[in-house]
Amino acid sequence: MRALTKQEVITWCEGRSIGSTSSGHLYFDQTGPHSLLLTLPTKPYQILYLAWSLLPRRTDGSLDSALLWICQRDIWTEEVERLGERLFDDLRTAWGIKERLADRPGQIYPPEQSSELWMSFVVPMLFGWDAFMVPASQEYFVFNSHDEVISVVTRTEELCQELLRGLENWKPQLDNRWYFKPPESQ
Repeated sequence: MRALTKQEVITWCEGRSIGSTSSGHLYFDQTGPHSLLLTLPTKPYQILYLAWSLLPRRTDGSLDSALLWICQRDIWTEEVERLGERLFDDLRTAWGIKERLADRPGQIYPPEQSSELWMSFVVPMLFGWDAFMVPASQEYFVFNSHDEVISVVTRTEELCQELLRGLENWKPQLDNRWYFKPPESQ
């Protein structure tokens, strides 16, 4: 596992043909948007299960490596934000990462650290932070929004349909409007 600065996150994404806007939203260079919208569950155990459902998997079912980028915090009260940051930093320390979330908001997780990715992805879901989870070798990314929704953005319509079927327990909606609204309104 390795912690990344914001610029290193953007460079890593560019290496996978994923662009970023000046406001920090990721996008695929493509002819049309393809995305699903899911409502964040209200029960903590459901959040755990949804996070697990969104983790990247290879064709054989094994988990894949991914980037997690906490791109916006400081949304709620100072006490809540401090608790979330402390939790995330304590997880990092337990995994041998000395850099704080404030200094290095991205992390790369190899496949053998899928449990760590899962735990880390749950934190922004619980604390209402904006965060991206980008699989290293897949054609989609997940955006957790402080607006209590999750967008799954795909490079192709075919993959969007496949994920729609795979996430049916979460009642995803095909929605190309919410994530793709102008950045200044996000």
